[in-house]
This record gives sequence, structure tokens and C-alpha cells, in this order.
Amino acid sequence: MRSIKRYLLWTITLALLLGAGLAITAAYFTSQHEMDEMFDAELAKFARIIAGLNDTTLNEQHYQTLARRLDQPDHPGRYFSEDGVAAPIDARADQAVRYFHEERMISIGFWAPDGTPRVLDGEWHDNGAFPAPTETGFRWQTYDEQDWRVFSMRLGEGRGWISVGLRKAFEQELAGKIALSNTIPYLIAIPLLALIIGALVLRGLRPLDRLSSQVGRRHHKALDPINEDVPLELVPLRDAINAFIAHLKTTLERERRFTSDAAHELRTPLASLKIHLQNARTDPMGEKASLGKAYQGIERLQRVVEQLLTLARLERSSAPTREYVALYPLAAQLSGELWPVAEARGQQLAIEGDTTLKVCGEATELGVLIRNLLDNALRYSPEGAVITLRLKTVDDGPTLEVIDEGPGVPEENLDRLTERFYRQNHQHMAGTGLGLSIVNTLVLRQNARLSFINRSEGGLIARVSWPPFADSAPAGTE
Repeated sequence: MRSIKRYLLWTITLALLLGAGLAITAAYFTSQHEMDEMFDAELAKFARIIAGLNDTTLNEQHYQTLARRLDQPDHPGRYFSEDGVAAPIDARADQAVRYFHEERMISIGFWAPDGTPRVLDGEWHDNGAFPAPTETGFRWQTYDEQDWRVFSMRLGEGRGWISVGLRKAFEQELAGKIALSNTIPYLIAIPLLALIIGALVLRGLRPLDRLSSQVGRRHHKALDPINEDVPLELVPLRDAINAFIAHLKTTLERERRFTSDAAHELRTPLASLKIHLQNARTDPMGEKASLGKAYQGIERLQRVVEQLLTLARLERSSAPTREYVALYPLAAQLSGELWPVAEARGQQLAIEGDTTLKVCGEATELGVLIRNLLDNALRYSPEGAVITLRLKTVDDGPTLEVIDEGPGVPEENLDRLTERFYRQNHQHMAGTGLGLSIVNTLVLRQNARLSFINRSEGGLIARVSWPPFADSAPAGTE
């Protein structure tokens, strides 16, 4: 992952460069457009002034004088006779002078009414005579591999034409100078702005550095919330970290409690098992009874381990793939498997209600859920009791109820039934205190809801409620 500081610095600097480039380009084309209009106006005005100053018919003497006045070093003005042939000028008394280098960029010419050249600026006869005008107005003209912007107009009725031209290279050179003059301030300003931006970025990210430093310096056991004062943009990040810390703290506390409870639950049957085995070794007369109790301890220890493994497997596994499952056949199968347990205590298992009821869930997990509910009801119901598994629909949602005839649970303890290793009757050593925790985990994975209700006539109802099919349909079903 790239550095945020470096990313911001480079992207902002590149944005400045791009903006400067666009500004310079826009200035170049805008300047060129404005200069086109300005120079067009100057060419037209220049031609009008000259035409106004020459309000009489020009003779040969006038043309020769104009040609002499247009002389520049290495580019003398050219006079043409009436038949369009370049003619010598009587005398050139003045030395050709160029006052400005840019004078070569502007040229002027005179033509007879029939288009015969009479006087041409030095730049307009280097490679033959410049093309004669044919109509009043502006035009682009290519001459001697140079593009010229030319304005032409008549001097008067029967007096010929005048053209004034500006070389395009002059406009391009001037526009380039303007663009360069705009570029230099950017070249000076952008490095300074980059330094300022870098300092601002470092200053702006300082709260993030402080927050990272505070998190990095924390001991792994320090799970108190972060109270660092941060800008508004970092408040969601700080709150998310605090929420994660709170969740981690809850999880670690639960795991520590679970580990402690598990150690206690495993220690008790192991200690009991050891005592019974010692009794069997030291008391041959009571060996059979001691071994029988040891066997019971092993069974309980095995059940605790199995339940712990089941919980661990559920917590690590991903969300199940749900499908429509018929509850009655599944409930009947599990009741049959548990029938020997119920018969050994003189208890009865009964199934009633809707035999066609279906739920949206995962069949294997549903089986574990129902088995644990039935097993819990059998363990905490007295001999001769009837445990009923009822299937019905409540508020358009499938509902499964396991009804026992046990002692019930005080109302204030109903919410604790799904806690790990919690047992209402601690003298009842047959249970592990994990069955309902497994049920609760499975219920959440099945997108259902678990509740417990005390019966007025005695006993407890464990109810699992699923949402209506429209809210819990498997993916890809209608």
C-alpha cells in the first residue's frame, strides 16, 4: 500500500502542474485569438490611413519614392514599371535602415487597377512578386513558404490596390512569448507550492500519526477505549477501532470465562473418576459399583468434550447453505433415536401439530438443534413425564416447541439458560451446561429466534421461531 502522504503530495503537485499546463495552453490560444483580431484591426486601419494620405493618382515619381522608403538591409523596396517589370530607381540617397527586427514581419504593396505590381516591400519580392489582390478584405496567403495575413483595399476609383500583410510566424512568436511569460511564474510558484503543500499534508496527517502511535504503543492486554482527540474525518476510524476493542474485550472475557468453566467442568468428572478407580483398587468388594460409577464419569466427561468440540466447530464454520427442510420426518427420526433414553426412565416422547411444516435451514444443523432440545428436556424432566415436540405456524412463520414437565426456571434466570456451563439445578450432574448454548448458536445460524416460557402447570417450553418463507427463502428461489 502506498504512502498517503506521498500520494497526496504527488497528486496535488501533479494537479497543480496539470492546471498550470491547461492555463498556459489556454493563455496561448486565447492570446493568439485576441492578437488575430487586434492585428486584423491594425492592418485595416493602417491600409485606410495610407489610402487616405494618397488621395491623388500616384505617378512614377510617387512609386519610386515609396519604394525607397521601404528599403531595409538586404531587402530593398521594389518599384515596377507600368508593364509589371521590376525597374531601377533613379537614386537611393538614404542608407537602408531597419529600426526594429520585427519590421520584416510586416509588408506592404501597391498594385495597378489591373493587378500589375507597382511597389512591393522587400519581403514581398524575394521570390517573385507577391500575389495581387482581387477583392477588398482579409485573406490568408502563402508566399515563399511563409503564411501571411493580408488586408487589401482599393486606393480609389481607377487608382489601384494596396495590401498590408503580417507574417503568421510573428503572431506565433508573440503568442509563444506571452505563454512563456505566463509559464515562468508557474515554474517559480509550483516548487514553492509543493513545499507548502507537503508541509500542510504532514500537518494534516499528524492526528493520524498520533492515533497510529497510540494504537501501536498499546499492550496486548490494554483494552480500554481510545480517547485521542481527532479531526472529524478520523472520528469514524477511532469509533470503529473502539468498537473492535470492545468486541475483542467481550470475546476475550467470554473465552476466559469459558476456559475457566471448562477447566472446572472437566476437573470435576476427572476427580470423581480418579476416586472411583482408587476405590475399585482398594476395595475389591465394591469394585463393580466403583467401576460402574467410573464408567458414568467417563460418559459425562466424553459428553462435555463432545459438546465443547461441537461449539468450537460451529464458531469456526461459515454460514450454512440453507434449503427447505421438512421438520416432521426429522423430528420423528430423532425421537426414535432418543426413545431408549426416555424408556429407561419411564418417560414418553410425543410429536404433534403440522406434519407438513417446512423451514428454511440446514438439515444437519437442524438435527443437532432438535436433538439438544429433546435431550435437555429428557434430562430435566422427572420419571414418567411426557416430553412433547409441537410443530405449528405462528404469524406465518414456522415454529417448533419442545415442552417438558420439569421444575421450570425462575423468570429472572430465563435469559441465562443459553450461557455456557450454566445449569439451573447444579445438583443435576447429568447435564453439561452446554446443550442450550449449542442450540442458541445453531438458532442464530439458522436465522431463527430462541425463547423460553414457563408453563403455568409446571415445566418449560423451548420455542424456536423462523421468519416467514418470504423473508428466509434460500438464495436463488422464488
